[in-house]
Amino acid sequence: MKSNSVLTVVATVVFFLGDSALAEENPMFKSWAKHGVGTSVTTTVKTKAAGQETAMEVTTSLEAKSADKVSLKIVTKMTVAGTTMELPGQTIDIPAVTPPVEKSAADAPKPETKESTAKIKITDKEFNTKVIESTTTIGKITTTSKSWTSEEIPGMMLKMETKTTGEFPSESTMVVTKVTIKK
Repeated sequence: MKSNSVLTVVATVVFFLGDSALAEENPMFKSWAKHGVGTSVTTTVKTKAAGQETAMEVTTSLEAKSADKVSLKIVTKMTVAGTTMELPGQTIDIPAVTPPVEKSAADAPKPETKESTAKIKITDKEFNTKVIESTTTIGKITTTSKSWTSEEIPGMMLKMETKTTGEFPSESTMVVTKVTIKK
């Protein structure tokens, strides 16, 4: 369940940040590269699925950066049925340039989307955000998502709500709870 929740969050972030048939500047790289090593963002992710509730605290820290990539360490603490466990940290590299989207991904069904702006308060600070609401239906499964993003924080995602209906219903929320910026 943990890997599905994390993959859902990552896939949604990638979707909301855009896709292209050509290689282009990676906005995720750009959002982290402008900060110093040691910068971190902590989020809380809560998921309800299959009668279970899961809570995760995910801390993403900038470990290294170069002109070609940034390296992020992701540490996750997960609570299931009242038991908390810290999972081994993982390091991922975010390239400065995104590779071209493969034809099969480019041909995938596009969700219905609506964009707006809003001010939201996170970690005692108010942010001007871009809000994206989307609905995707594949077969009998419909997923609706709403995200609030801002270029003011590394990773850009401040908050996200996702609900899936159909054969495997689920609900997830993600919100930034702490941001530490290093120069």
